[in-house]
Amino acid sequence: MLTTDPARDLFDLEALARRYADLLDRRLPGPVLVAGFSGGSLLAHALTAELVARGREVPACVLLDPVGVRAPRRRVKALAYGLLARTGVRLRPDRATQQRMATMAVGARRYRPVPVPVPIVVARSVLARPERWGPLTAAGVTVVDVPGGHESMLHPPHAGGVGR
Repeated sequence: MLTTDPARDLFDLEALARRYADLLDRRLPGPVLVAGFSGGSLLAHALTAELVARGREVPACVLLDPVGVRAPRRRVKALAYGLLARTGVRLRPDRATQQRMATMAVGARRYRPVPVPVPIVVARSVLARPERWGPLTAAGVTVVDVPGGHESMLHPPHAGGVGR
Protein backbone atom coordinates (compact mmCIF):
# COMPACT_ATOMS: atom_id res chain seq x y z
CA MET A 1 0.00 0.00 0.00
CA LEU A 2 1.13 3.49 -0.68
CA THR A 3 1.23 5.79 2.32
CA THR A 4 -0.66 8.29 0.18
CA ASP A 5 -3.65 5.94 -0.26
CA PRO A 6 -6.66 7.31 1.60
CA ALA A 7 -7.94 4.89 4.23
CA ARG A 8 -11.29 4.61 2.38
CA ASP A 9 -9.49 2.98 -0.58
CA LEU A 10 -8.54 0.04 1.63
CA PHE A 11 -12.18 -1.08 1.93
CA ASP A 12 -11.99 -2.68 -1.52
CA LEU A 13 -8.75 -4.56 -2.23
CA GLU A 14 -9.81 -5.55 -5.75
CA ALA A 15 -10.44 -1.91 -6.71
CA LEU A 16 -7.11 -0.88 -5.20
CA ALA A 17 -5.39 -3.71 -7.09
CA ARG A 18 -6.97 -2.50 -10.34
CA ARG A 19 -5.68 1.01 -9.66
CA TYR A 20 -2.16 -0.28 -8.96
CA ALA A 21 -2.30 -2.50 -12.07
CA ASP A 22 -3.24 0.57 -14.14
CA LEU A 23 -0.17 2.37 -12.75
CA LEU A 24 2.06 -0.60 -13.55
CA ASP A 25 0.63 -0.92 -17.06
CA ARG A 26 1.51 2.72 -17.75
CA ARG A 27 4.91 2.84 -16.07
CA LEU A 28 6.41 -0.64 -16.01
CA PRO A 29 5.87 -2.85 -19.05
CA GLY A 30 7.06 -6.44 -18.93
CA PRO A 31 7.20 -8.97 -16.10
CA VAL A 32 6.36 -7.79 -12.58
CA LEU A 33 7.43 -9.44 -9.33
CA VAL A 34 4.75 -8.61 -6.75
CA ALA A 35 5.51 -8.45 -3.03
CA GLY A 36 3.60 -7.52 0.11
CA PHE A 37 4.48 -7.24 3.80
CA SER A 38 2.19 -8.27 6.66
CA GLY A 39 -1.37 -7.07 5.95
CA GLY A 40 -0.22 -5.85 2.54
CA SER A 41 0.15 -9.49 1.51
CA LEU A 42 -3.56 -9.71 0.76
CA LEU A 43 -3.25 -6.70 -1.52
CA ALA A 44 -0.19 -8.30 -3.17
CA HIS A 45 -2.29 -11.39 -3.91
CA ALA A 46 -5.14 -9.25 -5.29
CA LEU A 47 -2.67 -7.33 -7.47
CA THR A 48 -1.16 -10.60 -8.72
CA ALA A 49 -4.62 -11.89 -9.67
CA GLU A 50 -5.43 -8.62 -11.47
CA LEU A 51 -2.15 -8.57 -13.40
CA VAL A 52 -2.55 -12.22 -14.46
CA ALA A 53 -6.13 -11.50 -15.59
CA ARG A 54 -4.71 -8.72 -17.79
CA GLY A 55 -2.22 -11.12 -19.35
CA ARG A 56 0.80 -9.71 -17.54
CA GLU A 57 3.68 -12.01 -16.62
CA VAL A 58 4.13 -12.36 -12.85
CA PRO A 59 7.06 -14.69 -12.03
CA ALA A 60 6.13 -14.88 -8.32
CA CYS A 61 4.09 -13.32 -5.55
CA VAL A 62 6.40 -12.80 -2.55
CA LEU A 63 4.71 -12.46 0.84
CA LEU A 64 6.83 -11.14 3.69
CA ASP A 65 5.55 -12.48 7.02
CA PRO A 66 1.96 -12.38 5.74
CA VAL A 67 -1.16 -12.30 7.83
CA GLY A 68 -3.61 -15.13 7.34
CA VAL A 69 -5.78 -15.29 4.26
CA ARG A 70 -8.90 -14.53 6.31
CA ALA A 71 -8.42 -11.40 8.37
CA PRO A 72 -9.26 -11.65 12.06
CA ARG A 73 -12.43 -9.96 13.29
CA ARG A 74 -10.62 -8.00 15.95
CA ARG A 75 -10.23 -4.31 16.49
CA VAL A 76 -6.94 -2.55 15.91
CA LYS A 77 -6.20 -2.39 19.64
CA ALA A 78 -6.70 -6.16 19.97
CA LEU A 79 -4.44 -6.72 16.93
CA ALA A 80 -1.76 -4.51 18.52
CA TYR A 81 -1.92 -6.51 21.79
CA GLY A 82 -1.78 -9.78 19.84
CA LEU A 83 1.29 -8.57 17.94
CA LEU A 84 2.96 -7.62 21.23
CA ALA A 85 2.17 -11.02 22.76
CA ARG A 86 3.48 -12.99 19.75
CA THR A 87 6.47 -10.89 18.76
CA GLY A 88 7.37 -8.49 21.55
CA VAL A 89 6.78 -5.57 19.17
CA ARG A 90 4.89 -2.71 20.80
CA LEU A 91 2.70 -1.07 18.22
CA ARG A 92 1.89 2.58 18.89
CA PRO A 93 0.21 3.75 15.71
CA ASP A 94 -0.89 7.35 15.28
CA ARG A 95 -4.56 8.08 14.57
CA ALA A 96 -4.17 7.99 10.78
CA THR A 97 -2.37 4.62 10.96
CA GLN A 98 -5.07 3.24 13.26
CA GLN A 99 -7.71 4.29 10.73
CA ARG A 100 -5.79 2.65 7.88
CA MET A 101 -5.33 -0.57 9.89
CA ALA A 102 -9.00 -0.75 10.83
CA THR A 103 -10.10 -0.05 7.26
CA MET A 104 -7.63 -2.62 5.88
CA ALA A 105 -9.07 -5.23 8.26
CA VAL A 106 -12.55 -4.58 6.83
CA GLY A 107 -11.19 -4.72 3.28
CA ALA A 108 -9.37 -7.96 4.05
CA ARG A 109 -12.56 -9.57 5.40
CA ARG A 110 -14.40 -8.54 2.23
CA TYR A 111 -11.68 -9.85 -0.08
CA ARG A 112 -12.55 -13.14 -1.79
CA PRO A 113 -9.23 -14.45 -3.13
CA VAL A 114 -9.07 -16.67 -6.18
CA PRO A 115 -6.23 -19.09 -6.96
CA VAL A 116 -3.52 -17.68 -9.22
CA PRO A 117 -1.22 -19.62 -11.59
CA VAL A 118 1.79 -17.98 -9.97
CA PRO A 119 4.17 -19.41 -7.35
CA ILE A 120 3.80 -17.88 -3.90
CA VAL A 121 6.95 -17.40 -1.83
CA VAL A 122 6.39 -16.88 1.89
CA ALA A 123 9.28 -15.26 3.76
CA ARG A 124 8.45 -16.23 7.32
CA SER A 125 9.67 -14.73 10.58
CA VAL A 126 6.96 -15.15 13.21
CA LEU A 127 3.46 -14.35 11.92
CA ALA A 128 3.23 -16.27 8.67
CA ARG A 129 1.06 -19.35 8.37
CA PRO A 130 2.06 -20.51 4.90
CA GLU A 131 -0.29 -23.48 4.86
CA ARG A 132 -3.18 -21.04 4.45
CA TRP A 133 -1.81 -19.76 1.14
CA GLY A 134 -1.60 -23.15 -0.63
CA PRO A 135 -5.18 -23.14 -1.93
CA LEU A 136 -4.58 -19.73 -3.53
CA THR A 137 -1.97 -20.85 -6.05
CA ALA A 138 -1.84 -23.50 -8.71
CA ALA A 139 1.96 -23.21 -8.79
CA GLY A 140 2.86 -24.09 -5.20
CA VAL A 141 4.07 -22.31 -2.07
CA THR A 142 7.73 -22.05 -1.13
CA VAL A 143 8.51 -21.16 2.50
CA VAL A 144 11.73 -19.38 3.38
CA ASP A 145 12.53 -18.82 7.05
CA VAL A 146 14.19 -15.43 7.49
CA PRO A 147 16.08 -13.90 10.40
CA GLY A 148 14.56 -11.29 12.67
CA GLY A 149 11.09 -10.58 13.92
CA HIS A 150 8.04 -9.20 12.16
CA GLU A 151 9.34 -5.62 12.06
CA SER A 152 13.09 -6.21 12.30
CA MET A 153 13.18 -8.57 9.29
CA LEU A 154 13.09 -5.49 7.03
CA HIS A 155 15.98 -3.67 8.72
CA PRO A 156 19.73 -4.30 9.09
CA PRO A 157 21.18 -6.70 9.89
CA HIS A 158 18.27 -8.98 8.89
CA ALA A 159 17.19 -7.32 5.62
CA GLY A 160 20.03 -9.01 3.70
CA GLY A 161 18.66 -12.43 4.65
CA VAL A 162 15.19 -11.48 3.44
CA GLY A 163 16.63 -10.23 0.14
CA ARG A 164 18.33 -13.55 -0.60
